[in-house]
Amino acid sequence: RLSWSIPFIPHPHDIHPAGHPAVDNSNHAESEYVDYKILQQGLGLLKKIKAGGKPFFLTVGFKKPHLPFFAPRKYWNLYKRNEISLAEYRKLPVGVTKPNAAALKNNSEILGYDPYTKSGLPTEAQQRELIHGYYACASWADHLTGELLRALAATDDPVQKGKKMSETTIVVLWGDHGFHLGDHGRWAKHTNMERAAFCPLIIFDPRNPTAGAKTESPASTLDIYPTLCQMAGIPIPEQPLNAASKKGRPLRGVSLVPVLKDPKASVRVGAITMFKSKGSYGYALRSKRYRYIEWISKKGKVVARDLYDYKEDPLETKNLAADPAYRATVKKLAEALHADPFAKGATRLKAVSGK
Repeated sequence: RLSWSIPFIPHPHDIHPAGHPAVDNSNHAESEYVDYKILQQGLGLLKKIKAGGKPFFLTVGFKKPHLPFFAPRKYWNLYKRNEISLAEYRKLPVGVTKPNAAALKNNSEILGYDPYTKSGLPTEAQQRELIHGYYACASWADHLTGELLRALAATDDPVQKGKKMSETTIVVLWGDHGFHLGDHGRWAKHTNMERAAFCPLIIFDPRNPTAGAKTESPASTLDIYPTLCQMAGIPIPEQPLNAASKKGRPLRGVSLVPVLKDPKASVRVGAITMFKSKGSYGYALRSKRYRYIEWISKKGKVVARDLYDYKEDPLETKNLAADPAYRATVKKLAEALHADPFAKGATRLKAVSGK
């Protein structure tokens, strides 16, 4: 596959400990890890960009933190195993729907690694080891990201003379998904709940006086593309209707520029995720306060609903969708789910009313 201007280069292979372990803190040199090699590719591309004398767009994707939890030993040493806490709530939510429960019970990913292929789900000691490995990988990824940012700060901008790239470059840091670490008894990704659907998103614009501010405004990774277009002064394009048409459909994402200017602003009611479980398609809308999940069958009927209130129940211990006190909230969120631009391209959501 080709990028806009530079061929896509497959990522080199990672270290390969014996067996198929979920964790490894062997004393390998940092240069042996795949993410270090990805960093070097990214730094090399920055040098090419500097010599090119043009505005640029560069993405660098690190694999960690992600199973298997392989990281140089010094990042493991940042944490003490006996001080690591287990997930606070490790049961299914009260009143959880069948498709949501099935997703939370499915631990096939962690069970595909040693020793869990034979022993089953991790013991409490093994849970601490897994969490320790996740923390080590997160710190390893932080370090690698910092190396890229240091390179920006040390590199002359190819267009704006007299400035460093760190003074002129928009930087976006995001993850493609979150990760369960034992909450609800779940490990790894692939659910519609908070841990799997929540991911980091940091957008830095050196021209923006509100840089460093935090916001609770809902955002989706679909929003990154139109946001960057507006920030770079590029018209936000439309999607093609078909192979013969170059435009016609608006993007499903929404520019987050109003939120970057005012952290209290909001451009969407909520962000949507979708996950299939037990033959049902679960569409979740995460607003500032709630997560509403609508499970739709292959025949286009709503078969179940979940609702979680993060103000009153941040650990998602109870499904409130059937609670009469939340009837109006369910109705409002269902309407917002079906009115979202994402829903216009989701056939199953269009097949039901959302009321």
